[in-house]
Amino acid sequence: MSRNYLAFGASAVILSFIVYIYFDFFSFSKTIFLPSWMLLFPFPMLVPSVIIGAALIPATFIPHSVRSVVWVLVASLSISPLAGLIHFALSPIHQHGGLIYNILFNYFWIILYHCFVPMLILFAIRFGYELVRSHR
Repeated sequence: MSRNYLAFGASAVILSFIVYIYFDFFSFSKTIFLPSWMLLFPFPMLVPSVIIGAALIPATFIPHSVRSVVWVLVASLSISPLAGLIHFALSPIHQHGGLIYNILFNYFWIILYHCFVPMLILFAIRFGYELVRSHR
């Protein structure tokens, strides 16, 4: 198994599990009830992004090249919201005429709002590391 598939599998499974378990934090909602452990952090609303950043570490640092990192990050983030969205769609309370729009909106909300900034930060760290390593 190549390192790219290992990184993809690790990050995709971890992210899918996190989004499935804490889907209420990642989906768009007007009100969010935070658990008590999240209130221990200085900025509790940023905790999901920090957790996603931690889950993206394998996708950022296991692949050999920066090009592979881009592929692994995009693939991991594309798949990870699906488990939570399937659970959301199968819930009887959410089944109505606008379900497909809710699913599409939440899919892009999770990726763009919660995942994009941690992905960029980790990619910048990896890219900087590769630049420093190549100029030695």
